[in-house]
Amino acid sequence: MATGKAPISGTFAVLCVLWFVATAVIAIVEGDHWTTAVSSFGLVAISVAAWRGCKKHDREYQERMERLDQRLRGDT
Repeated sequence: MATGKAPISGTFAVLCVLWFVATAVIAIVEGDHWTTAVSSFGLVAISVAAWRGCKKHDREYQERMERLDQRLRGDT
């Protein structure tokens, strides 16, 4: 049975933040590649939005499963 958890999306968001920090540090040290840092920031924004969406869907899934469990217990 599915658990409603999405750990991959949280891990992906953390990795995207680390990638952004690394590219920003490289851009500061070397003085160029700002487009890479900016595009990786876009990746961070997209991954965080996806992670938050997954958390919302996980919460909704858990609520539906709890309601279903309550209905099944009430019918027996």
